Amino acid sequence: MQNLTVNKQIPPPAFSLQSGTYDRTEFLDLSKTQNEAEIYYSLDGKYPNRKFYEEIAIRKSCTVKAITVIGDKCSEMAEHTFQLNKPAPVKGSVMVIGGAEHCKELHQKFVELAGGINSTKIVFIPASSSEPYASGIDRETRFHDLTGLNIDPEKVPLVNGKRDFSSLKDESNFWILPLAYKDDEFKTDHSQNDPSTPLSDESSFPTLDEHDWLNNGHDKKIAEKLRDGGYNAVFLTGGNQARYIECLKYDDGSDSPVLAMIREIYEERGGVIAGTSAGGAVLSHIMMMGGGSYGAATQGVVQEDVDVMHYEDEYTPFNKLTDTRIWLGHGFGILDRTFITDTHFVIRGRIGRLVTACLHRKVTTGKNKIGLGADEDTAIVIRPDGTGEVCGALDALLVDVSKAVITHGKPAEGNYSAKNIILHYLENGDQFTYSLETGEVKVTSISKTKTKIMQPQYSIGHNFFFELDIFGKYKVRRCMTEYLADNTATESIGFEMIDNLEDSYDTIMFKDVDKAGSTFFKFRKTENTEAYKGTIQYNWWGKGDHNYPHLLQVTENDRYSVTNVLVDISPVSFRNFPDITESEHMPLKSEILKEGGSEDEWYDLFDERKKYKFGMILSPAENNLIEVRTFFFDYAYNDYDGDGYYSPPRLKPEGHKGGYKDYDVAEMDKAQGAKVFLNGETIGATDLFGKATISLKPGKNTVKTSFTGCNEYIAEYAFDGPLNEAVIIFEK
Repeated sequence: MQNLTVNKQIPPPAFSLQSGTYDRTEFLDLSKTQNEAEIYYSLDGKYPNRKFYEEIAIRKSCTVKAITVIGDKCSEMAEHTFQLNKPAPVKGSVMVIGGAEHCKELHQKFVELAGGINSTKIVFIPASSSEPYASGIDRETRFHDLTGLNIDPEKVPLVNGKRDFSSLKDESNFWILPLAYKDDEFKTDHSQNDPSTPLSDESSFPTLDEHDWLNNGHDKKIAEKLRDGGYNAVFLTGGNQARYIECLKYDDGSDSPVLAMIREIYEERGGVIAGTSAGGAVLSHIMMMGGGSYGAATQGVVQEDVDVMHYEDEYTPFNKLTDTRIWLGHGFGILDRTFITDTHFVIRGRIGRLVTACLHRKVTTGKNKIGLGADEDTAIVIRPDGTGEVCGALDALLVDVSKAVITHGKPAEGNYSAKNIILHYLENGDQFTYSLETGEVKVTSISKTKTKIMQPQYSIGHNFFFELDIFGKYKVRRCMTEYLADNTATESIGFEMIDNLEDSYDTIMFKDVDKAGSTFFKFRKTENTEAYKGTIQYNWWGKGDHNYPHLLQVTENDRYSVTNVLVDISPVSFRNFPDITESEHMPLKSEILKEGGSEDEWYDLFDERKKYKFGMILSPAENNLIEVRTFFFDYAYNDYDGDGYYSPPRLKPEGHKGGYKDYDVAEMDKAQGAKVFLNGETIGATDLFGKATISLKPGKNTVKTSFTGCNEYIAEYAFDGPLNEAVIIFEK
């Protein structure tokens, strides 16, 4: 811009505000006299280099310079100085909610952080939702009924006899900010109450066209209501996080006036800001846009921001179905850059993508990152004093990569190896501290409803060792709790080889796994690992809120908190991968029981007909050592549709005749006492875990294991040089 020629005939921009002193945030408009002209400005007293779109929020003292530009010529410089005398800023708290927030405790915590029921005034932001107004009314009901917040309907204006919570004239303690990417297509002028959403009486909704809300993020009147309305609590709903960027950012990524005021509520007035699901994702500086754990670990990262000018809901940076990388973009950056958030975390097996994102950003920025993985109905609270806590019905996982070392490859490209990633698995009432400088997390206290595990419940003889669907529903929870923390075992391992549940979220093809490999997770106890077990209690209206308005109190036993578990990650490839579609006809349990048989009879018949393979896992360890694990792989799977996908257990394939296929199974169990050979020499046997550690020789090595039962089973693998990845070898 500095190569422009000044033309005195071009009028400089006109300022809507005069230089002077102000005691609150003001909104500056810059205007021009010629349609073909553009305005450029700066807020730091430097030469103007930022394109002007609409009003600018002046939140702090600054000198604004601006020019009018036509072609390669510009006006003379216009300059105004603004002095803001505002109260000293007080930073508030952030709640990252994993989605599907239903329990009373979450809503109470939000209101508590805002100052209590007598001080809380909520602005609800529905921009990411496909049902904007309905999602707001749902939350209005929750906050009123679950927290006792006095939302006076008499202060909400009537429109044709119906209360409009999205009106600019709403003076109650709950305002649905009219901001949306799209209209709710299922809402009509004659809506009937939907029994599947008992909290939202759609027949009470005013007539609205939410599509008209698209540009309201730039509306000065809405920004002024946020500034002057006394709001101290902001709630961002779920949906599609890209819509938040579309609605609240200018084309160059700068804040709209409404987003500027959302920041002010949090950064200056001590307010609380909460985001659920997509709303939790957008709180990050680096935002999770899409992708799964399997794609992140095996293919890496694509980083691309939302193009606000050309964004469409169906946009994706991927042009191939086989490209399943994690997609990172820029969010609002409400949280410090140290944090990266992820939601629906344990239930959707998102550990692979959050760990990959944290390691990727550590490599690219040179600074440690903290991953905040919040599960559904659970919040991670981040306070400005360096403390945090977990609240809600389920769990959260904190990822600390401050001690992590990448030993092979690059996270950006996938198929990398890393070790010493620290994980903390926390639940309601657990508290921690964090350091923005070092990226370290330390758990400071565990809920008083739990006691420290001194004697694990499960022994090494328990069948907890291998997890074939590490990115499946709740699988990471089990690897860290029953498999490890409450077990005499010192490690548990997992990898993504199958979709062992119909609700796995990383759907993979077994043919792709055979060809492209997977990723190997090893969870390890150390002297710093601590585990606690006890009860969790929460209140809600039941699944789908179907018991509304009757509140249910739930007490769950055997709930865990686990601190300082280390996890190592490496790629894994397969040799002699079995054809799991070759299973013989398996007996349906339902048919056996219908014919008068017992479940034991069904299982005996099932056990007789299932297929199995002997195999071994080779994985790299410290000091040129490798770990050898021997196992039996039992499987009874079929590709019913012939499309190359697993047909998961208990799932009735589309178009497949018959009942649910409740016999599908794939599992691994250790083969303890298998002989281990290195370069033809016997060097020992696997232990009670089916594990042995061996030292490699220089050059080429051949590892063989054999297990003698009714037959002799052999797995063998030869390789040159060090082992940089895990290898799973099945017998031929």
